[in-house]
Amino acid sequence: AAVLRQLRRDLGYARLRHKGGDRGGAREACERAIAAAPTALAPLRRPGSPASDDGDFVAAQAWCRRALVHHPGEPGLLHLLGRALKGAGATAGAYRVLTDCAAITPDDAGVLTTLGAVCVDAGKPAEARTHLERAIAIGGVDARAYDNLGIACWETADEDAALEAFEHAVAADPALTPALATLVHTRRYLCEWDGLDTIEAKLIATLEMPEADPRWSPYIALSSSLTPAQELAVARRWSRALLPVPVSAQPAKQRGNRLRVGYLSRDFREHPTGRLMAGLFEESDRSRFDLFAYSYGPDDASATQRRIRAAFGESWRDVSGLSDFDAAARIRDDGI
Repeated sequence: AAVLRQLRRDLGYARLRHKGGDRGGAREACERAIAAAPTALAPLRRPGSPASDDGDFVAAQAWCRRALVHHPGEPGLLHLLGRALKGAGATAGAYRVLTDCAAITPDDAGVLTTLGAVCVDAGKPAEARTHLERAIAIGGVDARAYDNLGIACWETADEDAALEAFEHAVAADPALTPALATLVHTRRYLCEWDGLDTIEAKLIATLEMPEADPRWSPYIALSSSLTPAQELAVARRWSRALLPVPVSAQPAKQRGNRLRVGYLSRDFREHPTGRLMAGLFEESDRSRFDLFAYSYGPDDASATQRRIRAAFGESWRDVSGLSDFDAAARIRDDGI
């Protein structure tokens, strides 16, 4: 009983410390709780969620894997691990973990929503749509589910269904700026002009709200009624919210007479970018340049992709299954 009381105190203290921004204090409280009950689920699970929420996805993964040693197959831990892997850009790993989790808890709308979002990232929009529609059908009627469903419908060329999904997302959460932005973009694409000015005005107004969700795609901003200064503000807010902190630049080492150039893209395939760039890769002067391709897009087995792969030869790198950190390490190891 005394151990249980101490455990509850430490976990409560950890929640308060984290809520107050004291991550170190929260971590120490969790460690005390784990020391008191090394295999108990609650203290092992507690640190992973705030670490993930803070963007420390490496730490979140470590906590989840540590807990899974004692509680293999625990759905909450698997879901949290999948979220951390998604946040780290390890899409393939997240897909495997969340697929296993969904098999254990097929009626968990939260798991299906996260799995659907990962399928969108992985270029599996049809599967994403299946999971997200199932999540909504069993009660997961939240803005995130509808927003990702809209993206999945768009990627499967069902623009009318995408419009309906984005409208549901904005209705569920008017503060979800990404859904509001894609709703504006989709209505413009489909020439649905009625009420568009009002919706776009709401989107632009978020630039004057410091607390507003900043995840408004700069790409969508380019086609909106914005000034150049507003477009810059959109890009800055988006990058601060979604991009990792830049690492310190390392001075390039001397590597002989040829410059090493790396191309990173998800469009080395049947895509306008792939078609337009293939000739550039083929005609580059190999006496002056060593070229490397880093593909994080789908393998569509198209003639365009085969042509591009042939242009790079042994310097073709498929990094689609790697985390952002591991992909960066691969590029660094190639000496770009």
